[in-house]
Amino acid sequence: MKLRYLLAASLLALASAGAQAASTLAGPGATLNSGGTASVAHAPGTFTDNWTLTVNEATGAADVNISFADVAVTFLGLNFNIDGLSVSGPPTFSGSGDSYVFAGTLPNNTYSITVAGTAAGSGGGIYNAAFNATPAAAPVPIPPAALLFGSALIGLAGLRRKKAAHEA
Repeated sequence: MKLRYLLAASLLALASAGAQAASTLAGPGATLNSGGTASVAHAPGTFTDNWTLTVNEATGAADVNISFADVAVTFLGLNFNIDGLSVSGPPTFSGSGDSYVFAGTLPNNTYSITVAGTAAGSGGGIYNAAFNATPAAAPVPIPPAALLFGSALIGLAGLRRKKAAHEA
């Protein structure tokens, strides 16, 4: 009877391990999964939009690519907050006219992005957001057996050297 409960608990743990949520980017009226895009429209005048990036990958990090490109707005600025966090590889912002791109590896966490600008023209303006996230490769640990084997080889080399010095 106990074996049945142990087997059921093991299967439940394995099933829940594979059910981890993926990364998302949520903003004004849209929640984007990886590969998603959204268009955000504004009335004429200035605007400030807050986006929330949630990195939640089984590997503990994600390679993230986010872009904001104008259709009919003038960006006043873009702020990507990664306060005090260690980011693998230098994240890069490349502003080309009125487009901004963030690309980098981020650990699982929640981040905030603020997009501010001015909607041009009498009809207002639109900008597009695009989001991609792929799980970062998890580091492959060296198995303890390999460490033991390496230390054994070093020990054998030391014995051989000691034996050679003793015979001389």
